[in-house]
Amino acid sequence: MHANDSMAGTAFCISERDLSSVYHDYAHKEINLQIQHENCRLLFFLTGGKNKQRQEAFAYIVKKLGAGRIRQGRILPAELAFTALQKTNKKLVTAESCTGGLLTKLLTDIPGSSRVFWGGFIVYSDTAKQSLLGVSPKLIQSRGAVSKEVTTALAASALTKAGCDVSVAVSGIAGPDGGTRRKPVGTVWICIIEKKKTQICLKYQFSGSREQVRYKTATAVFLLIESLILGIDYLDYYSNW
Repeated sequence: MHANDSMAGTAFCISERDLSSVYHDYAHKEINLQIQHENCRLLFFLTGGKNKQRQEAFAYIVKKLGAGRIRQGRILPAELAFTALQKTNKKLVTAESCTGGLLTKLLTDIPGSSRVFWGGFIVYSDTAKQSLLGVSPKLIQSRGAVSKEVTTALAASALTKAGCDVSVAVSGIAGPDGGTRRKPVGTVWICIIEKKKTQICLKYQFSGSREQVRYKTATAVFLLIESLILGIDYLDYYSNW
């Protein structure tokens, strides 16, 4: 397969079934679809036909599945946040509970990440949330560690302590145990605060294994950071992935 005979794309937190279904709806049946799995992204390749037909097929997939979650080329989700932070000359701090350092790992895999990443707080236990970021024990007791209130408090405190431009906090139940009827496994709160500007605090219900929940959380975080910083409204914030 030659590069000039194919078009590569990346699908974030989209199932192979959904991607294949959209592809099969497309009119140019001479275009072939190949899919590779990698964590919570799909690398896909449109081959065959003419270049214009491949471009039209890609545009159709974007229209059906969303510009936020379909990108041209081989893209890592952390690269989206990195590029947005670098473009706007902003620095990020993280406060991670259920991801346990995964956000930090994925960001620092990128060369030059120190230009945009201050560092992070791993606040996995309730005690860590209290001692490292000063979250009130009464707040944790009354609202629960996996809640909008606690996640917002983590993000706000991290932003203040680090003196950064943007903070993100995540708290959730990655499983396989720990879920309840009110907060089942896969429940994750994500809060992102941009200093003096905007705040996003959203609850997701991610499906899959413990690893999948954690990677889906990280992917959502990086897409949300990009969307918030660049002021792009293409992302469906409320999808359950």
